[in-house]
Amino acid sequence: MIARLNMQVLKAHKTPPRSVTLWWLGQAGFLLKSPDDKLIALDPYLSNSCKAIGDQCGFDMDRQFPVTIAAAELVGIDAYLCTHSHLAHLYPETLTG
Repeated sequence: MIARLNMQVLKAHKTPPRSVTLWWLGQAGFLLKSPDDKLIALDPYLSNSCKAIGDQCGFDMDRQFPVTIAAAELVGIDAYLCTHSHLAHLYPETLTG
């Protein structure tokens, strides 16, 4: 079972000096936290929107792991890093949520 994350837990977590805390968001997404409490979202695909696109083209693009935090809950992120422009890496609703 994948644990659900929430911003209260993420913000309260203290990252030790000279370290980075890493949470997996499912799929290719991660959330990183620095010792100075900066939060960075890497490829935060937090929906299953690609499934409909795959269905139209005859491909299985169903999400393989459950969403661990709702896009609307990602408030106070200091930076978003998207490795490339596929919807599973650069999902507009996550970035504007």
